[in-house]
Formats: sequence, structure tokens, C-alpha cells
Amino acid sequence: MSDFGTPPRLLQALLRLVPRAFSVRIAPWCFLARLDRPIGWLLLLLPGWWALALSGAATLRLYLLFLIGAILMRAAGCVVNDLTDRALDRQVARTAERPLASGVIAPKGAVIFLFFLLLLSAMILFSLPQDAILLGIASLPLIFAYPRMKRITWWPQVFLGLVFSWGALLGFAAADVALTAPAFYLYLGCVFWTVGYDTLYAAADLEDDLTVGIRSTAVRLEGRIRHLVAGCFFFASLFWGLALFAAEVAWLGYIGWGVMAFGLVRQVGLLPQDVPPKPQAALAAFRFHGKLGLLFFVFLVLADIV
Repeated sequence: MSDFGTPPRLLQALLRLVPRAFSVRIAPWCFLARLDRPIGWLLLLLPGWWALALSGAATLRLYLLFLIGAILMRAAGCVVNDLTDRALDRQVARTAERPLASGVIAPKGAVIFLFFLLLLSAMILFSLPQDAILLGIASLPLIFAYPRMKRITWWPQVFLGLVFSWGALLGFAAADVALTAPAFYLYLGCVFWTVGYDTLYAAADLEDDLTVGIRSTAVRLEGRIRHLVAGCFFFASLFWGLALFAAEVAWLGYIGWGVMAFGLVRQVGLLPQDVPPKPQAALAAFRFHGKLGLLFFVFLVLADIV
């Protein structure tokens, strides 16, 4: 299915809640913000939620603020990405119908929308402690630079890992907890995790990326994707284990860590050797990380309240 066309069931249900004339007008903006694909904001959210749980000082308010912030910032990132890549997106069947690539939304309108998203995000950020505000501002150059990384390096997934894992640091700061070993171990683990799962996502677009000249770890290591993913998941699990140990979490946290590590090992075992996974299998493997990460989060929360 194309990125902009018949809305998925969830988005269809949401659009039915408003008058049809209005839903037709807002549908392109929903697609621009990728509201039809919650896996993106979920993967952005999880490091922050894990950090809040590990901090031992989280509140329901913080969890909700991080949820809203992740949805807004992921939407902002998608707008920046589509503004940067709209010419390339027209050359790829999967992305040719995106609102900016197809001309349904003009670049000027997308810039105004981006400003609106950033304004709402700033309102959330400035409700947090000062250290969290400074950390949030420090992430902006990374967010705006990421879309260009696929043009200048074979390793844009590493750069995405630095961006998508920022919540692991921000969560501790938002809970007004000093950034010590648990925060940095968690962050490093999330960076490796992101490189691994985003390599799987890139594998789904391998043929199109080769055609239009997009660089990625999947393109660079076409026949060794399994090896890279295995290495990333090993180090992710290692650093997460160190984070839990440094944070002195209760035993339930280690059960969650074991479930997470087992899920990653099992996924690596299912990947083909010396050839890229097929597109549908790669996408299914990528989406699996949202469910697995949520399960880990549940165990961390239980460990925090027991």
C-alpha cells in the first residue's frame, strides 16, 4: 500500500469522527505526520519511558508528556524528512504518493505545519526541569541533520540511533535525576538497538534504495545484514543489563531484560544468512520491536512499584 492513498483502518476510524468534508482536508496532514504508522513514535517513545521507569522518580504526568512529545516530535521529524527527500520520494513507488512528493501539500504549508508541531513540542519541553530543557534543545541539530545523512554516509542508522535514543537521557533529566551510569548505559543500549532494527527497516527498501542511490547499512552490508543486526542486539542487551545493574532494579526488571534479550536472539535466528531478508519479512521483524519494547517497559514499571 502506498504512503498516501486509502487510509489504514485505525486512521479511517479516527477520520470518521469528524465531518467528511473536514476529514478529506486533514487526511494528507495525518499522512504527512505518519499518524497512520504508530510504530515510529512508539520506538521514539520507549527509551524515554524506560528511563522514567529506571529513574524511580517518574509520575503519570511525565509518562503522558513523553507520550505526547514523542508523537509530536516524530511527526516533526517526518515533515523534515519529507521536505528534504521529496524529489527522491517521487522516484520510489512506495513513497511517490506521500503528500509532499505528490504535490497534495505544498512545501510552504509543510513548513508552517512543522513550526506548529515544534511550538507544541516546546510547550511540553519547557514544562520540564532545566536540565531536561537543555537536553531537549541540544537534540534539535541532530533531528534536522539526520535526513541528509543518507546522502553522505553509509551509516545513517547510527545517526538515527543517536537521535531516537535521546529519550534515554531526557527521561532521567525530566524526572530530575542526575545523569549517571544507568542513563548512559541505557542510552548506548538504545543506540545499538536502533541501528539493528532500522537496518531491518532499510532492508525492506533495499531495491529502491539501490535504484535511487540512497545509502544505508542495509545497502552497505547487503549480504551481512544478519551479522550486523546480531552484533547490535548483543551490545544493546549488554548495555541494558549494565543499566539495570547500575540502577539496582528489582528482580522483575531482570525478567523483562531476559524476555527482551530472548526476543532479539530469536529474531536474529530467524533472519536468513548471507542474503537480505525479503521486504515483507524485514518489515514484520522491524514492527516486532514495538511490542517487544512495550513488554520490557511493563516489567520495568512493575520492578519500580514492587
